Amino acid sequence: MPSKMFIYLWIIYYFRIYIANKIFDWIKRQGGLKAIDEQSNKKSSLVYKTIDESNGFYCNFVDKKYRSRVNIPMRIMKNGVPDEKLEASFIKEAMELNMIELKVSERTKIIFFSL
Repeated sequence: MPSKMFIYLWIIYYFRIYIANKIFDWIKRQGGLKAIDEQSNKKSSLVYKTIDESNGFYCNFVDKKYRSRVNIPMRIMKNGVPDEKLEASFIKEAMELNMIELKVSERTKIIFFSL
């Protein structure tokens, strides 16, 4: 009879394979890696376009050639200065709308969109 430790390790090992299989199936249903890549580009481009075309209201300090498609940082500006009151209101309303992909850095106060 196998030991409890062996059974525990066996469950962990096969659970990882099960989860990976579920993820691979989901990727196939989305159209494959190329479709996932295109979808990622579309989402991040839409967010960056909104930030870039906001006339300085939303601000992203990252050079375009270094921008991430996964984590998008931004600040809300008023007269060229971050407006923490507006940002707090933005975050509160976003959370009420269940935008769980939105996070705020406690140290820097930068808002991050995770796509």
